[in-house]
Amino acid sequence: MIMVTICLLCFFLLFLSQLATITAFVVDVPTPSQGFGGTASSSSSTSGKKKKNTKKKYNSKSQSYYPDVSGTTKLLLEWLDEEEVEGLESVEIGFRKKEEAGDGLLRGVFAKRDIQAGEYIMAVPFVSTLLVDESFEVSSSDNEKSSGDSGRDNSNRRTGEPIVGLRFWQKFLNKSDDKKEEKYEAYLDCIPLTSDDPNFDSTPDFWSEKEIQQLEVPIVVENMLSRKHAIAGLVETPQQSNVNGNDDNVDDDDNGDVPTSISTLQQACWIMQSRGFSTYKKAIDLDGNIGLLSRVVLIPFIDMLNHASRTQSNAEIQVIETKEYDESFYALVANQHIPKRTEIKVNYGTGEETSFELFCRYGFFAPTDDDEFFLENQEKERAALEMLLLPEGNTTTSPWSTSLKDDQDMIGTKIGRTEPMHSILSLRIYAKKLLLSSSK
Repeated sequence: MIMVTICLLCFFLLFLSQLATITAFVVDVPTPSQGFGGTASSSSSTSGKKKKNTKKKYNSKSQSYYPDVSGTTKLLLEWLDEEEVEGLESVEIGFRKKEEAGDGLLRGVFAKRDIQAGEYIMAVPFVSTLLVDESFEVSSSDNEKSSGDSGRDNSNRRTGEPIVGLRFWQKFLNKSDDKKEEKYEAYLDCIPLTSDDPNFDSTPDFWSEKEIQQLEVPIVVENMLSRKHAIAGLVETPQQSNVNGNDDNVDDDDNGDVPTSISTLQQACWIMQSRGFSTYKKAIDLDGNIGLLSRVVLIPFIDMLNHASRTQSNAEIQVIETKEYDESFYALVANQHIPKRTEIKVNYGTGEETSFELFCRYGFFAPTDDDEFFLENQEKERAALEMLLLPEGNTTTSPWSTSLKDDQDMIGTKIGRTEPMHSILSLRIYAKKLLLSSSK
């Protein structure tokens, strides 16, 4: 009996020692200096893996989004894992109801756990991005960006240039090219390449000229029509110099092909306009000239993040570049505490653009009634609008074909809730409210 008791006691002590080892492994998470998930919240999320079987199923009533469980998204995540993208366990692709139009779903990225301010959420290696365009410009003065600077190029929106959209199509979408890169197939299958895709949002690039004219802000209308005509021009009247590689805007390695359909090129240009990321850094070319090397890239997964103003965004994208290209990466960093199930959003521009500038660049209308940034910057917004509408200071002529009440009544109708009319009316209502507030 004594021997049995001793054996049982030894077995129990051995079990406790093994349990202690497992627990130590689970809670032993990296320190903040070691990279991802380095805050105190990481220990709870890591130890939570032991409770996998007791985790409640998703409840649409308790969560603000619906997880994307499609086959294409699953393949994308598998590919990103193979590409050694870090932080995938902390985020999730999902859908939330559109706030702007009141119906439909908008795809975005959501936090699967609490994320602390300053924490690295995820990182995508340079080698896993799509390098669409690269150019070098000799510096004209010593007042250029300081040596070693690297970041988003907001002063030169090259992503919106139609020629960049054409290069994207030529390098990654041209199915007639036998040498087409197939590495990014899982990523390309997840971005809306046709207007039939449920994740496609119709921006002014796809509106008719009559619909664009209904915006009734002259400079905005001119900007949209000019871009629309430039895209059409690349398809309808391709320059001979483009084919021969003699045009300064075309790289020597461009294959000269252009899509046969305007809508195809519109789609490629829209993807670069809405998802493209421009970076710059000081560099020296082979002739010893000092200048800026700029790149236009697509960053898989991170480019699914939606926009929020400077005051409402909760994350930012940073460029972490080393001497070795294959060791450099784009990082998503939290700039405030992000609670679990919250959508992760970044500011697309510098944070200083007016709502009208954002509309011209990205095709969506940003302000909301509770957005602190636009409430605090109404004077700036109003001044920009008055310059757009009445550049010569003539305040006696109304540029509008309808009244504020007409637009407010219409936006509540079925037609007014449908795009593009919803965006058109939203911009006009906001502009009219701004002008009325200046007269009080």
